Amino acid sequence: MITLYNTDAITEICTLNDCLECLVTEEENGLFELELTYSISSNNFSDIQNNRVVKAKASDELGEQLFRIYYISNEISGKIYVKAQHITYDLIDNFVENITCTKSTCQESFQAMLLKCEYEHNFKGYSDIEHTTTYNLSRVNPLEAILGTKGSLLDTYGNGAKLKRDNYNIYLNKTRGNNNGVTIAYSKNITGYKREIDETDVITCIYPFAKVQTEIGEGDNVSTIEETIVLPERFVNSKYINNYPHAKILAVDYSEREVKDIASLRTLANKYFKETNKDIPNVNYKVEFVYLHQAIEYQTHNLKALELVGMGDTVTVIDERIGMNVEANVIKTVFNVLTNRYESIELGRF
Repeated sequence: MITLYNTDAITEICTLNDCLECLVTEEENGLFELELTYSISSNNFSDIQNNRVVKAKASDELGEQLFRIYYISNEISGKIYVKAQHITYDLIDNFVENITCTKSTCQESFQAMLLKCEYEHNFKGYSDIEHTTTYNLSRVNPLEAILGTKGSLLDTYGNGAKLKRDNYNIYLNKTRGNNNGVTIAYSKNITGYKREIDETDVITCIYPFAKVQTEIGEGDNVSTIEETIVLPERFVNSKYINNYPHAKILAVDYSEREVKDIASLRTLANKYFKETNKDIPNVNYKVEFVYLHQAIEYQTHNLKALELVGMGDTVTVIDERIGMNVEANVIKTVFNVLTNRYESIELGRF
């Protein structure tokens, strides 16, 4: 069911029974939008107005979500074309003058930032990222403060953090999705794929450093100086450094990670490649396949749960003809609200 609400997202106006098409697209840490085509011959087509809110099923994982209309196009064919953004995009219109959190977890910084918004809202932020650091931003909208700019929560606490939006609840967690043992294989359900390999952002060697404050002197003559700590060996190499024609070096600042000495700096630096996978090319497969979770045979024989796929889930892709047997994550879904089926699912990070 597709329901239209007033701008408050509470007052129900009508049920949109005459939709010709309704698709919800979600991308990992990115776009979350509904597109709807409606007939002008319907009695309530005039109720569809900018800033009103549509509630519709967004995916098997998320269920019904709220989307605010921002674009309407009337066509001579007798249709109106509507675009609506997930309700969390309301945060773009809010404002955070400044926010500073020291030695805070991601959830603590998240909640503090939302409390600093210029006008009241219903959004709540959650995170299971446990390490503490300093979070500092000025003159941004709250959505930028979450993932849209340098110094955002995603940038500060990152290391592959994943965003999940569930109406007014926003999660920035270590991971999203599960591995339910789903297999996509040639001769089973795979119909096509395209592989893309991008080495643009590959790093194979880092130069870690940290700026620390040190007190010198005694009594009334104590002063503070800033010291930069670097490793005696200077660099930390990836185990894949010889896979490339030359080293790809990046300076990494650990000043906000409670570095006290060379040993603590080395401990953090040695985790860099394991935490970021920056030494591995970005490999993306656009895979086309039959989604067996929605097949009648699977539902009839109670096998439906075995093929359930959602955003962030890990699946195995097999094509024995070319020796391909790899795991990948769901990074984009397009859900057809009217048929209650995925139109397409895109896989990446193989």
